[in-house]
Amino acid sequence: MDRGWESIGGRPGGTASAVAVVGDRSPVAFAATPVGVFASDDAGSSWSPAGIGKTGPLVEAVAPSPAFGADRTLFAGGRDGLYRSNDGGAGWRRVLAVGPVTAVVVSPAYGQDATLLVGTESDGVLRSADAGQSWDSVNPGLLDTRVLALALSGDFANDRTAIVATLTGLYRSRNGGKVWRQVWPERGEAAVQCLAVSHGSVGLGLAGTVQDGLLRSVDP
Repeated sequence: MDRGWESIGGRPGGTASAVAVVGDRSPVAFAATPVGVFASDDAGSSWSPAGIGKTGPLVEAVAPSPAFGADRTLFAGGRDGLYRSNDGGAGWRRVLAVGPVTAVVVSPAYGQDATLLVGTESDGVLRSADAGQSWDSVNPGLLDTRVLALALSGDFANDRTAIVATLTGLYRSRNGGKVWRQVWPERGEAAVQCLAVSHGSVGLGLAGTVQDGLLRSVDP
């Protein structure tokens, strides 16, 4: 039965810029807020700061490793770059010094390829293939370097498909982010604000836009 939605963030008036959930049997939830990353291991009933104050101000993006239960790896994007925690959020280290980070996506096969992509407010997309130790700018084909959202295919390790949303539209890469091609709109510009791609056997992509509602692709 649908129980609807309820407020679980404590006192009203707080801001959550991004949320993420990882794990099947004992899911852990994370929320990015202006004062750091918060975590919950009881389905959101209670929250505690994950290294509060150590990820810089105004955290806008958070992404756990798909194998978080084993490797305890978590990434958070703030106004002054990207931070990584290898102990579930207790301690943080900045691994990318750049302007505001607006999106972070971790490869579904992170344990094998150590790959993640980061979207920024003005520097486009950056990619690391060594868990954040080194970075490459991967913007060929992008007409706009203000990234609003990122998504990876559930079979990213094999199909290398990545999607990025910007103020000028939706772009797709078939080679892990090395080169991008605009896939919507075919002409003109239209802002895409959010993305979601299924990780199962059914290919489904959703994109939320500013003026054109919700877009769907069965071959994202």
